[in-house]
Amino acid sequence: MAEHPLLPAVALAAAAAGYLLAAARYRQMLKILWTDPLTGCLVRRAGERFLAACRRRRVGVVLADVDGLKVVNDREGHAAGDRLLAAVGKVLRANVRPGDLVVRWGGDEFLVFCPGTSDEEIVLVARRLRRALEVAGLRASVGAAACGPGADLAEGIRLADLRMYAEKATRRLPGCYVAGEA
Repeated sequence: MAEHPLLPAVALAAAAAGYLLAAARYRQMLKILWTDPLTGCLVRRAGERFLAACRRRRVGVVLADVDGLKVVNDREGHAAGDRLLAAVGKVLRANVRPGDLVVRWGGDEFLVFCPGTSDEEIVLVARRLRRALEVAGLRASVGAAACGPGADLAEGIRLADLRMYAEKATRRLPGCYVAGEA
């Protein structure tokens, strides 16, 4: 019996469909692996990979620490704290540029990587993110730093962390600022 003339094309199409399905499953698996299910942000492991990959680029970092999470957890329960973290993640993700990365860095800290951002621009980004959180009824202490090409991004994160804690201390006083401006 003779082979149908379309059989090779059908076999090729079936193989291609299998490949596309496998590729879609792979992308879905990566998304699960690299995304925090609570906040929708990238997980710290993804942020650390980004750190290692962008040593030759100018990158600004914004570190935001959610204010009052412990109080919410203690008074209203951990489900309420989880809702607070999810809301913060959603606001941050909605207010960054395409290409910026929002990472749940740990517990109640979020780190935003902003490639190509200068010292002046990263302060504006930090202000914009804090304002977006405030408009949503959320509070976070924010610190920012920019690193030039070849600079140690871990040092930039450390500087943003110090500035965030400086802001957290001033937020208890009337008025506040984005640490990194002075």
